[in-house]
Amino acid sequence: MAPGTSFQPVLKDTLASDPTSVKRVVFVSGKLYYDLAKSYDATTSNVAIVRLEELAPFPRAQVLAELSRFPNADQYVWCQEETMNSGAYAFVQPRLQSLLPEGAVLNYVGRDPLAAPLLEFPRCTRPSRLL
Repeated sequence: MAPGTSFQPVLKDTLASDPTSVKRVVFVSGKLYYDLAKSYDATTSNVAIVRLEELAPFPRAQVLAELSRFPNADQYVWCQEETMNSGAYAFVQPRLQSLLPEGAVLNYVGRDPLAAPLLEFPRCTRPSRLL
């Protein structure tokens, strides 16, 4: 890290111009944020994207502080590129759910779960077969 900088477990939403107009809060981790931010426009101005950069120990206080910025939000989403059973969703779901307002539900947006956690990719597995 550069001098004068510090690690932050939760990166605040910087796209929503008016936090009181936010209706949907999307939680994301990693580089998926940049894909979501690219598609952000006037039609999505009521959506906040909160980045969780640290999952363990779970940054409970920081998440609560960020949620308090959006008093009118009524939809909460965890978004990930991985399948439901191989990404962070299983870990963060009960933790985030416990912080949401009473009656709110954390929805999942991502790939459906797979029976196998990893599919075989010939390009990756071929060298190991030669040994």
